[in-house]
Amino acid sequence: MARSSDRQPRPPYDPAIDSVLVQLGHGPDRYEVEKVRTVSSCRTKPLTAALMADKSVRIDDETIPGPRGKDMTVSIVRPRIESNVKRLRPGIFYIHGGALISCNRFAGLDTSAVWARDLDAITISVEYGLAPENSGEQLASDCYAALLWAEDNLVRLGVDPGRFVLYGTSAGGGLAAATALMVRDKGGTTPSRPSNTPTDPSTTLP
Repeated sequence: MARSSDRQPRPPYDPAIDSVLVQLGHGPDRYEVEKVRTVSSCRTKPLTAALMADKSVRIDDETIPGPRGKDMTVSIVRPRIESNVKRLRPGIFYIHGGALISCNRFAGLDTSAVWARDLDAITISVEYGLAPENSGEQLASDCYAALLWAEDNLVRLGVDPGRFVLYGTSAGGGLAAATALMVRDKGGTTPSRPSNTPTDPSTTLP
């Protein structure tokens, strides 16, 4: 069973911060990771079911290679109604929240139906590994690998490379920022208007 850890954080706290934490005493009791995941699952299941039942969108899953020899799954949500004119749509690479320890690629993805309807956009959501089974760097590496895969397949998926954004909610926002830094340092095409805050992409997509 996955549990929270009392091991030294990576990176360690700055000594100045550590001294303040000692003065504050004990914080709130830690929940077992599995309990957090159970609660999160109960909250997201109805939204996921509603998305699956939404006739205005089509959801496809693809299995892609992960960075550590383990395959990952991405879900692609697109408008169901296809126009007679073949054209590329705006795209959103979505990284879900969940405190890095819970939820899955469908958490918060119900918004993709709104993006499909109002923005005619295609959403790509990645199932990255969770902590504590995976380290923070591994979580970011999963997202980076999935982003590179998406970049290589944008046209096939129907996404306009010039209108492709990186977006994450809550903890996914932090992973979006880390992924953008990996694009900067390791290579890749930076999405046209990267977003690492839980804001509405409709304010950034043309």
